[in-house]
Amino acid sequence: MSDDRPLHILVLDDYEDRAAETKESIEQGVEAAGLPHSVVTKTGEDFTQLITNSFEIFASMRDGKVPAELPDALKEADIVFVDYALDGLNIQGVIHTADTIIGYLRSLTSNTYFVSLNRNEDVDFDLRFLIGDFDSKADVALNNRHLAGQASLWSEGIQTGEFRPWYWPVLSRAQTRRSMAINTISGEMEAKVLEVIGFQEVDISALSRHARGFLDSSVAKEIPQPELAGITFRELFKSTGRSLGHAHRERFFDAFTTGKFDENGSARDVDPEARELIRRLMTQIVAHEIDIWMRRDVIGGQDVLVDVPHLIERYPFLLGDSVKDLATWQQMAADPPTALSRLEEVCPYWDVLRDHLMGDWEFWSDRPIFWWKRVEADETLTKALYRFDWTETPHEDPVFCEDTSRFEPRASATKFNIETETSYPVRFIRKMNTFQYTPTSRLFR
Repeated sequence: MSDDRPLHILVLDDYEDRAAETKESIEQGVEAAGLPHSVVTKTGEDFTQLITNSFEIFASMRDGKVPAELPDALKEADIVFVDYALDGLNIQGVIHTADTIIGYLRSLTSNTYFVSLNRNEDVDFDLRFLIGDFDSKADVALNNRHLAGQASLWSEGIQTGEFRPWYWPVLSRAQTRRSMAINTISGEMEAKVLEVIGFQEVDISALSRHARGFLDSSVAKEIPQPELAGITFRELFKSTGRSLGHAHRERFFDAFTTGKFDENGSARDVDPEARELIRRLMTQIVAHEIDIWMRRDVIGGQDVLVDVPHLIERYPFLLGDSVKDLATWQQMAADPPTALSRLEEVCPYWDVLRDHLMGDWEFWSDRPIFWWKRVEADETLTKALYRFDWTETPHEDPVFCEDTSRFEPRASATKFNIETETSYPVRFIRKMNTFQYTPTSRLFR
């Protein structure tokens, strides 16, 4: 989203009073972040009609026809919030949830970011995978209480020391990131996924089995690494199942690949405009899938790609003479320009380190990320690590807390063990009393 254009936000809820509360909470956070915006709500019959029209449009695309225009509210939305339980939606014979409609809406919209609300109202912080509700078809799942006055959810680098999980996206950048990823994928459907993102052989070899399984379900059969590296964006669409079911994915895949629709054994040509719409559908879905994969299995694990604060925890010497200054540590978790410029300013090895910064990281991540295996193998950095005196770190012995997005004294932090397959499962939280952390079995007692 450009800085001079308002952020267009759409709230979908079957109940008008709850939609009004959601709108008010969103506006409090967006206004606190100083962002120009508009918030539109669709409830009751307006919501029902929007969903009915959208399903009809999807049916037209499924049949290879050029569909009618999307409703303006959907077409203009950068971010769509959908309440999870939609039992009041007036569609006869069907009880919908956010998950039953978001997959279809994603296939119709362009660059739109979807947020599910209130599916797990007793869960505030995910101790398992550091992503929230991984099963959700939304881009992120939140609760209404996470929205009220939460400026740091909308703007980069607002550090309050309050509850603000590091794994939450920065919503003001979400649509822009999605747009950049889609633009990259759209012209590269036959390109290799890992190659476009920037993976080298050393990075691929560090991927967990779960991460490999995203790219190809046959990884359990010891798929050769070159074959894994050769999977294209088009092939990835065929194997992903979060947004659309198998039958729909097969139909769109075949139509895009061959330019023909199979109708009961006979083939007919796909209208060129309809084929371009199918391309958009495929790229929107693949961009969502890659975002979830990167956040959970690649960046979440921090053993293929590592972000700045987790890198500083491992290599404090990168802060140079500022290593004793806790304020400098905190700047490593600030907004990307501040974190990178400050790291460049203080790091005596910046000329070496910047070679390991992920190119085009803004396409795939909210924050700067480095290729960890390349950092770890760098001889200059390894020698510096061996020479480093760990007593030079701040006397608070800071650790990065995933729930406040800040470095906190180790004595006030709680250790936990994530479930994601990684060489670095131990993380820290400050554990704020008014929020629920689950499952508590992940906590160290």
